[in-house]
Amino acid sequence: MEPTPRKELSTRALRTRQRLIDAAESIFNKEGYFQTDSNKIARAADLSPGSFYKHFAHKKEIFFEVYNTRIQLEWQMILEHLDSAKRQSGNLKLIINQLTNAVYEHHSRYQGLRRDIRALSALDEDLRARQKDLRETQAAALAQIVSELGYPRPTIASCLTVILSVERIVDCMVEGSVSHQVELRETLDEMVFNLLVAPIKAPATEAPATGLVMQAAAVN
Repeated sequence: MEPTPRKELSTRALRTRQRLIDAAESIFNKEGYFQTDSNKIARAADLSPGSFYKHFAHKKEIFFEVYNTRIQLEWQMILEHLDSAKRQSGNLKLIINQLTNAVYEHHSRYQGLRRDIRALSALDEDLRARQKDLRETQAAALAQIVSELGYPRPTIASCLTVILSVERIVDCMVEGSVSHQVELRETLDEMVFNLLVAPIKAPATEAPATGLVMQAAAVN
């Protein structure tokens, strides 16, 4: 189904729409996407069930709205942490620590929503497309921050590896599905630093000679 067309909304309509989004976010985070329906969202917002469809065509559309809002706020928070650390010291390792701490804080607060995002991503092509575009934007922003600190600009592939690794490792830590969390956080910070600033070695143009080849060369 196509998203509900966005028209010029009155102030009252915008407030109603935001009430639905806020209610949906709370329910998705506490009860889960698959255990929620549009009627439950409308009731949580103190609205009639019919009010939901004046603003959203279906449950997935409001979930995408919640997802977009959450990701934007998460990255705004991350960038604020990074900017603050950059002004204070310019130390990339400190900035990386600020970054992973901010991600951990956000994922802890929205653990249920994060779980639904992962589950729905496996099933929904539209969500995967949104994630792909969003991660490209995030990778470009991360590369820019590193270059502004005076380091060589990392590749987008390196930044994507950082984003995906931090996302998944932090999710596992928040869920409690991995042990040695103190050491893991330290290792995660070090891994991110190495991915962002370590030089990328070009592949060897010629394979080293094996023992048999060297023996044959000696005989000849």
